[in-house]
Amino acid sequence: MRVVLRLVGLLFVLVGTFVAWVGSSDPAPIAGTVTHRAPVATIEFGASAKMGRYVTVRLAGLDERFTTYYLGKVDGLEERLASRVTPGTEVALTSVERTPGAFGHDETIPMPIHALAIGDEVLLDRSMFSSRVGDILATAAPIGGGLFALLGLALLGLSFKSVAQKG
Repeated sequence: MRVVLRLVGLLFVLVGTFVAWVGSSDPAPIAGTVTHRAPVATIEFGASAKMGRYVTVRLAGLDERFTTYYLGKVDGLEERLASRVTPGTEVALTSVERTPGAFGHDETIPMPIHALAIGDEVLLDRSMFSSRVGDILATAAPIGGGLFALLGLALLGLSFKSVAQKG
């Protein structure tokens, strides 16, 4: 019985530690951001089967394409972008820095748009796309994993306590 209790306790500690570690890590870390201030060369709207409506922006003087998906998650966002951001409009576009990939062909991958502003007016911001469920899970996973690991330690402590009392 003690062996089973120890194994279960050890399993709880390992799983809880793993959940807390994964829950507290950033799945897509950002090395750095860069803000480009330039006129819009082109702006295109489209649809993807997996990621819904999207916008692709090219800035004058840059070879990069900048894209944001899931426009339908924010009411009126696509209409606001279509009416305010037109070719020639001076914008401030924040994205991640392009780093060389391990497999090449980086230029074919559009860079994500983190923020898009005209003057002081922010039209698009990455925080618009966060979900309450995702925020709750990001907070609850490390806490739940830690509690699970503590439960495992308590089980291990109980299994050794019963050995000490018998011996």
